[in-house]
Order: sequence, then structure tokens, then C-alpha cells
Amino acid sequence: MLKQLLFEGQLTPRARLLAAAAGIAMLVAIALPLWQMTMISNQYPEGLRLWIYSYKLTGDLQEINTLNHYIGMHPLDAEHFSELRILPYSFGLGGLLCLLAAALRRRWITTLVLVGGALSGLVSMGILLYELYSYGHDLDAKAAIKIPPFMPPPIGSNQLANFHVTSFFHLGSALFLLAVLTLLVSLWISRPRLTDRIAPSSGTHMPAAH
Repeated sequence: MLKQLLFEGQLTPRARLLAAAAGIAMLVAIALPLWQMTMISNQYPEGLRLWIYSYKLTGDLQEINTLNHYIGMHPLDAEHFSELRILPYSFGLGGLLCLLAAALRRRWITTLVLVGGALSGLVSMGILLYELYSYGHDLDAKAAIKIPPFMPPPIGSNQLANFHVTSFFHLGSALFLLAVLTLLVSLWISRPRLTDRIAPSSGTHMPAAH
């Protein structure tokens, strides 16, 4: 049953459009921020911002790293995030496979991208949580300012020292999640029906009279 639901049959016209839309969404997500953190204090009323893309870190990195130095945090550097060397290729491959599935009407390709996308999302989320925890707990004991270990919020708001920190997933992550859900819908609406598995000819043949 599971094999028939996920791998057998072909994509219907509507399912093909959804698979193609999912592919385009994954490709566009490469160029959009996946996650944002904003830090606001009396010294920075307009806030310091950090954006994480699939391949780079941008924002007020110099100011944030200067502040981090005083409390003993490691500097934020794209070279430290090894996943940023993989994610753009992962998004690109997933997007191209979605377009291929739509062109060839292959449901099994759609399923592979769906499973790969879900795993990629879960692994990326796990890495983000690990990095946030490591940055806030692996503090230099010789730092000028001593603060208790902490973890910046992956989603939501928190007070860290004199900074109000807000983090949320951005447009790139929303597009990627939408693409994965669209692939799920594509598979569901093109699933083989019970009537598709019934032999087209079920009548009995009467013996010929002699």
C-alpha cells in the first residue's frame, strides 16, 4: 500500500504543476534569507541584525562580533558553518529534480525529493540549534565581561544581558517548507485509486457450444 501511495503511477496534470511550482520555490529559496536575528538595546535602538542564507551570513557582523568578543563568544563566520557549503547545492538539486519529475510525470522522483527535503530541513534545524547552543555555552573564561552560559532563541524573543533578541525563520525557509508541503499534496492528488488497480476486464468467458 505504501509503495503504491508513494512510488507507483504517474503525476496528473495538476500534480505536475504543483511539482514544478515546488521546484521553482526551492530554487528561489537559495537567494532568500533562511533565518534572521535582531538585537536591540539602548546603545543600538535601531537594532543589530544577522541574516543566514543558504550560502552566507550577512548583516551587522562586525558590530556583533565586537560585542561577542567582550563576553567571550567565538566570532560569527560563514567558514564555521560547514552546512552553508552544502545547502545551496541541496536546494538546487531538489529544485531541478522537482522540475524533472514534472516533465517526466514520475511520482517516485517526487517522493525522493520529498523525503530528501524533509530530512534536509530536520538536519538543518538540528545544526542551527547545536550552533546556537555552542555559541552561547563555549565562552572564553578570560573574557572581559563574565555572563552565565546562554542560548540565543532559534524562534521567538529573549533577553540576553542588555539586549532584547528576536529570532525567526525568514522567507527562504518559508518557501522551502511550502515546497515540501506542495510535493506532499502533489503525491496525494495523483495517488493510484482502487479502480486503477482492478483489471480492466473482469468478465467470464462462456464455453463455446459444439
